[in-house]
Amino acid sequence: MAIFLTTTAIEVDEELLNRCLVLTVDEDREQTRAIHRIQRQAQTLEGLLARSRREEIVRLHRNAQRLLKPSRW
Repeated sequence: MAIFLTTTAIEVDEELLNRCLVLTVDEDREQTRAIHRIQRQAQTLEGLLARSRREEIVRLHRNAQRLLKPSRW
């Protein structure tokens, strides 16, 4: 079972804290600025080239994984 709850409350219900994994999000202004900076960077030629290189590396790693045989314990 999964529960997804959002709230603006600073304090989370103590019953939830005892029974659930609680994850928080950094909504600080500096975090938002960093996200915007990365999004702008991704739209530049340099960012597009980096994405292409990243995709090539992922493809290479996936192909290497296909060569591995499963380990049996």
